Amino acid sequence: MANAAFITTKYIKDNSPVLGYVSDDELKTFIQPAQDLNLERVLGTKLFKRLKEGIINSNLNSDELILLREYVQPALMYWVIYQYILWANYKMTNKAVSKQNSDNSNPSEQYEVNYLKSNISDWAEYYSQRITDYLKDNFNLYPQYYEGISGYEDKYPTSENYLFGGLYIPKNRIIDTPEKTRWDSWNLNW
Repeated sequence: MANAAFITTKYIKDNSPVLGYVSDDELKTFIQPAQDLNLERVLGTKLFKRLKEGIINSNLNSDELILLREYVQPALMYWVIYQYILWANYKMTNKAVSKQNSDNSNPSEQYEVNYLKSNISDWAEYYSQRITDYLKDNFNLYPQYYEGISGYEDKYPTSENYLFGGLYIPKNRIIDTPEKTRWDSWNLNW
């Protein structure tokens, strides 16, 4: 299937902190990977392919247009920025990977870039969860959302879009026994 972008560079520049003078070619490089990596898992392969097909053939129905404009595009915008932000300071040339510098600005430190990426990831996850919630509430409008998978490459849509990056501490139950009260999972005596 041919590639079809759910978003344009103009949309990103008009609706985000990305400035207008950022190269369209540079930004466009990140649209397809962000779309494939982040939105196929949210929409599921069947609906994802249907939206791409609808864009290519110009036959999206009004419900699909609402889904794209009000839910998919805001999420994708932040996923594109999330993918792009690390590379904004760097350019790949035939000699090396170069760090950008100018007379009027200095490149950000890596910890600053990581902080921004974390913040943008939070926004992208929020908007991705909005897609999931909308599709669950309007399942009758998007039959491909709940269709089964037909091959090993197909993905079911995810129901949880908040990515996990921290330490997992399981919830413990306190069990009262005749002898003592103890922590169930760790068997700690307190």
